[in-house]
Amino acid sequence: MARRSPLGEWWLVHVLQPIRCWGMIAILETIRVLPLRLVLAGTAAIARLAGPWSGTSGIARRNLARALPALDRAGRARIVTEMWDSLARTTCEYAHLKEIFDDAANRVEIVGLEHLQALRDDGKPGIIFSAHLSSWEMVTLAARAQGVAVHVVYRNANNLRLDEYVRKMQGVTGASLIRKSLRGARELMQVMQAGG
Repeated sequence: MARRSPLGEWWLVHVLQPIRCWGMIAILETIRVLPLRLVLAGTAAIARLAGPWSGTSGIARRNLARALPALDRAGRARIVTEMWDSLARTTCEYAHLKEIFDDAANRVEIVGLEHLQALRDDGKPGIIFSAHLSSWEMVTLAARAQGVAVHVVYRNANNLRLDEYVRKMQGVTGASLIRKSLRGARELMQVMQAGG
């Protein structure tokens, strides 16, 4: 892979990343002021139409062809379209995390509630594993709604300006955020040793 020139790197860091960041923040702030039900349907519909035409969709189609060679072209196209629908809905939920968290009892269904309650009540350290699929923040919301003190491991976004904004949105749950790193691994060990 070719390395970027110093000018290309400067352009990426000082022009392109800020434009992407402020564009995404403008979208999220617009979503935040609109009613969640309305924005979920509208954003998902737009993503289902536009998303499959993006370069990212080409990567998804190639990966699906490798992972599921028996799946036909129409099946791969359906999965890619559903991927964009899910991503749009998750993005909308990010913008409305506080609203969802404040009304978690009516908005989040917990299957296996007894496991969260046992984790909360047994006084022992524990680990919750979840997949980074669909509405991944709902796991944190469900645990926090049950009074489980949660320390979430995250990988920072490539765009550090946008990363800071997203961390503020995640902060509404009261979960501790630990960045994936050597330092983060030490923090996790301290959390576990303290019974977290």
